[in-house]
Formats: sequence, structure tokens, C-alpha cells
Amino acid sequence: MKIAVIVENSSWYGRRLIDGVAAYAQTEPEWSLVWGNPRRQSFDQTLKECQGVIARITTNGMARKLRQTALPVVDVFCAKECDSFYGVESDHAAIGRMAAEYFMSKQYSTLAFAGFMGVPFSKLRLRGFSEAMQGRDFSPLVYEAEMMNNNYTFFNDEIVEVVDSRRLASWLRSLPRHTAIFAANDLMAAQISRIAEEHSIRIPADVVLLGVDNDSQLCAFADTPISSIDPCAFDVGYSAARVLAAVMRRKPANKSHRIYRVRPGEMV
Repeated sequence: MKIAVIVENSSWYGRRLIDGVAAYAQTEPEWSLVWGNPRRQSFDQTLKECQGVIARITTNGMARKLRQTALPVVDVFCAKECDSFYGVESDHAAIGRMAAEYFMSKQYSTLAFAGFMGVPFSKLRLRGFSEAMQGRDFSPLVYEAEMMNNNYTFFNDEIVEVVDSRRLASWLRSLPRHTAIFAANDLMAAQISRIAEEHSIRIPADVVLLGVDNDSQLCAFADTPISSIDPCAFDVGYSAARVLAAVMRRKPANKSHRIYRVRPGEMV
């Protein structure tokens, strides 16, 4: 029984997610995992040979193609609404609340968020971050990088420049001293760290920085190592595979909702 895994392996989150899928697959003797790459000509043939799919669905075209296969699909990105798919993802709002509660416990007077405009996980992390401050005289200062044609640059493991790096630099310079910045992921945190260095903004003396993903390479390569929240990507992958197995056996765990969210781990 072949299961297509359509998840990028260029990011730490993606690789840990794949590890989780592979770990669950070891409990299913009949499963055989195959790599699915939508950019390859053999992709359609790969889907025809499979009985189930776990995918990071990032475009409407991919969602449409997978829906047309009539295969059971578990989406581990949850950016595209589709009643045909189950979804498993990190609890992004809980991650945002965790960041805000940590900053407030350390009594930082100004809190800020840096994320990606129009990107679902970034939006949910900002929502949780903001909700944790309600009734406590806090309101976050927000920067959101513009995305070009839904180009999800955060799937890269390189510290690529954001589209509007000048605006990000201007935003960083405008922040009050001792601002605590919650970055939507470690890639954004690494970009902030680099721009801060270019503009003589010291971390953590001038601003404090916290990311998400626990990407050990991105965090360690920064001049000042970056603290990060572990989103438990391994557990997301493992849970997605377990949900797919239940759906394929026609025994979904809960029919009242189709998206399952995995609680974040610790701050590293």
C-alpha cells in the first residue's frame, strides 16, 4: 500500500514532519512511503499508484489535483479549505499565546510581532499573540513581509532576503529600546538578526528576539543564538499519518471537525 508524502524537505519543520510520518509508517507493515513532487512530470503517475496522501497543500492547483484523485488526503498545511481533506497542523494560536505569556512574565514593556502577510500560520500566531495581551494594557507592534505570488520563501532553509527588507529595517529602527520581538518562524528571526547587525541594533541589549521551529542551524548560525518555540513538527507528521490510517479504515476519530491541532512543545 503506497502512501504519497508531498512535503518539502528544504526546511527543518518539513524534515521533522517527514520523520514523524516515517515513524508512524513503521507501525503499519503494509505501508510503503513514496516521495511526491508536484514539479516532476511523473507526479500524476505517482498519485495513480498510491492509496493515500499526506501533503503540504500550498496552492489551489495542488488542492484541485488531489481532490480529483478521490484519494484520502491529510493536509498538513491547512491553508486551503477543502471539505474533502482532513487536516493536521501545529496549534499556531497556542504558539502565539506562549510567546506573549513568556514576554509578559519577563516584564518587557513593548511587544512586537514580525510575520508574513496573508500566510495562514503567521496570521494565527499573531492572533494568539494578540489575544494573550487582551485586558493587560499591551498591543503588539506588527510588521508583515509582503509575499510575491504566494511564494512561500519560508520553505527555504537559506536566510533569503524578504521582499521588503528596507521596510523591515525601518520598522526595526523605529522600535523602542528593549522591545521583545516574536518572529513567526526562525527564518524571519534569522533575517531580523542579520538586519539588526547591519544597523547596529544589538540583540538582546536593544531588542529581544524569539522564533518558532527550533531550527538548530538557523538559530545557531545567528551572531546571537536565537531562542525558539518547538512546534512539535514530528508530532504533526505522526498524527497526520495516524489520521490517514483511520480514514483509510473508514474509522475517522471524530467526524465533528476535520482539523486536528498539535500543541507546541517547549521553548529552546
